[in-house]
Amino acid sequence: MKTVLLFGGSGLIGTRIQELLSKKYSILAPTHKMLDVTNYIDLKEYLERSTYDYVVYAAGLTNPDKAAQDKRLSTILNAFVPGFISDIVKKKDIPLCYFSTDAVFDGKNKDQPYREDDDVSPVNLYGETKLRGEHEVLTKSKRNCVLRLISVFTADYPHKLDYARFVVQKLKQKQNVFGISDQLVNPLYADDAVFSLEKIIQQHVSGIYHIGSTNYMTNLDFTKEIANAFDLSTGLVQPMTLSEFNKSKDEPRGKYCWLDIRKFERDFGTGTLSTIQESIERFHKNVT
Repeated sequence: MKTVLLFGGSGLIGTRIQELLSKKYSILAPTHKMLDVTNYIDLKEYLERSTYDYVVYAAGLTNPDKAAQDKRLSTILNAFVPGFISDIVKKKDIPLCYFSTDAVFDGKNKDQPYREDDDVSPVNLYGETKLRGEHEVLTKSKRNCVLRLISVFTADYPHKLDYARFVVQKLKQKQNVFGISDQLVNPLYADDAVFSLEKIIQQHVSGIYHIGSTNYMTNLDFTKEIANAFDLSTGLVQPMTLSEFNKSKDEPRGKYCWLDIRKFERDFGTGTLSTIQESIERFHKNVT
């Protein structure tokens, strides 16, 4: 059984990696108490003495507003640490997969979803730090891989609400929720992210891949789809424009966030990634 060294094992995706892949791989996931990744001396010592076959970096600051509030920490966690890790594991000839984001794009491409080779131009600090992280990882080793994910949601993660569970919670409480009427997305169910990662590990691929649902809709329609799945009132779902939404945030978000997943399906076949409707159905079945 191969060993996967996972950073960010307590996060939304990291916990699901451990739940879904622990029977296929030995997952080594040091907690923050075990290892402070910002302490480069301890991190280097840990990487050099541990035994593993693959590294997954799913750690970092993922909230754009919080990332902007602590620029130094977000830069360290999203860019410098994965670059440092890549330097160390390259000496062992071990590949690393880095989870990135649609936020590396400016969200202005309204004609077609973003492809892996499209120009990058983040509109917020979070996107900038993740882009730097991509560069750090990809330039350290030709064996490394970047998975760009979009709007990940999961059925069970007690430490933080993602958007889908937030919507369910509010609607069950008979409270209004706002959906963005002019933002195009293809939100990704966490399980699909995990199974995509598994294919990356199994087939030893490198470079950049986009991961998301196989179809697209507005954030408003996504919100209504969730309401319908849970038999909750769509009348409580109120439309708002992205411009209105951004006024309530410290950092702006992109308008056309969609990711083109055809490269992934070309290289790995169809069946791993789901439609938005299929994802919501699985979410509804498993949500706690």
